[in-house]
Amino acid sequence: MMTAETLRPAQPRRRSLAERLGPSNRTLFPWVLMAPTLIVLFGLGIYPFLYALWIAGQNVILSKPFIPRFFVGLYQYQSVIQDPEFWHAFGNTICASPRAESTALTHRRARPPRLARYPMQSPAPHRRYGKSFNASL
Repeated sequence: MMTAETLRPAQPRRRSLAERLGPSNRTLFPWVLMAPTLIVLFGLGIYPFLYALWIAGQNVILSKPFIPRFFVGLYQYQSVIQDPEFWHAFGNTICASPRAESTALTHRRARPPRLARYPMQSPAPHRRYGKSFNASL
């Protein structure tokens, strides 16, 4: 005689982790391949950038690291923007940068390739060793 327990459908086999994240899974497998790169990118690039933004909003004195920090927000930037010396230095930078770049570009010397320069830089053999130099030795 058949009971309800004997007619219960069989449980589907649980897939292993390799089957769930392997090449057969077209949605997760690319993320599995990119995960090491994304972890390194976050650790070397994104985290230090976010930490620098956090530190920029705090009152930090580098010569006295034991003093407790407190959050000051954008006050430091507000004080810099209101400083006339900052704007004077900023104007000097804006004016000097294009001049310096154009000078560097116009005064660049065209150099011959490295192999063509080499004979001009090395002394002639007879001047180095004297006139009695015998090349057959």
